[in-house]
Amino acid sequence: MSLWSQAPEIFAAWLAWFAAHSLFAADRTKKALAPLVRGRRYRLLYVMVSCVSLAGLLAWETAALPLSEARYPVWQVFRAACLAYAVFMFAAASRAYDNRVFLGLAEEREGELQTGGILGRVRHPWYSGGLAVAAGLGQTPLDRWDFRLLLAAYLVAGCLIEDRRLARRFGKGFTEYRRRVPMLVPMFRKDSPAPS
Repeated sequence: MSLWSQAPEIFAAWLAWFAAHSLFAADRTKKALAPLVRGRRYRLLYVMVSCVSLAGLLAWETAALPLSEARYPVWQVFRAACLAYAVFMFAAASRAYDNRVFLGLAEEREGELQTGGILGRVRHPWYSGGLAVAAGLGQTPLDRWDFRLLLAAYLVAGCLIEDRRLARRFGKGFTEYRRRVPMLVPMFRKDSPAPS
């Protein structure tokens, strides 16, 4: 069953949330709002508003929609594997980034392109884990094919936007990194560069 056919207002709310989340993450928006909210306070406000609005949207959807029915055992194993992969990606990403900056508790410093740890295997571990969550959703109100597609499209678009931002910021260094390291599927070959 699709989310759009079951609850078009919730589907529209997800579209609005994804659009607003992307809009307020854009460099252009940050520059426009800089006179009102400076530095790390912008990131902190962004994280807080994102979390509160996401929690509200999830609560609304949970209250409004029934849980999905359990499917075949093989499907459950696939879902568990996806969620285990997502946990791995999120844990590895949290070690690769300064979480204080990510949460808006510290200023982002100009520096070198980060390529150590999991970032030596995949460019976007948060998005990769997010796609695994989308594939592994089960027995929740979010277990709808159109929501999965919407979330996957949002995450892939986020990767492409982030790649463009990093290419502007790091130039040739990022172009070489992008050539060597895959966007979403980690490489674990013998000849792949070892994470530092």
